[in-house]
Amino acid sequence: MTEQRWQELIERLRAQKWILEEDTVQNDQTTIQTVIAHPPSGRVQLVFTIKPKYLGTNTTFTRRAGASVIVRPTYSADETVTVFELYRWVNDDWQRIEDSASLSAFT
Repeated sequence: MTEQRWQELIERLRAQKWILEEDTVQNDQTTIQTVIAHPPSGRVQLVFTIKPKYLGTNTTFTRRAGASVIVRPTYSADETVTVFELYRWVNDDWQRIEDSASLSAFT
């Protein structure tokens, strides 16, 4: 999901007055937006994450016995990745919804 589609979805939920709670957490390079809504299909939590693109790892080591290894993850400075997750409230706990067709049930 793109940032534009995320904003459109949130605006539709606001127009329907289904949003109960909104929260945005911003770390160094990661932004996590969480929305809890209550459409007719039941209470849901939408989580949209924007983070730098993972490029791989940089490993530093020596070939001596017993020497330590340093593994550092490498992230892109200019490219980002967006992640959309949908959860449903079931039996006093959030359960992740894997089926993307469920999203159309309340939009």
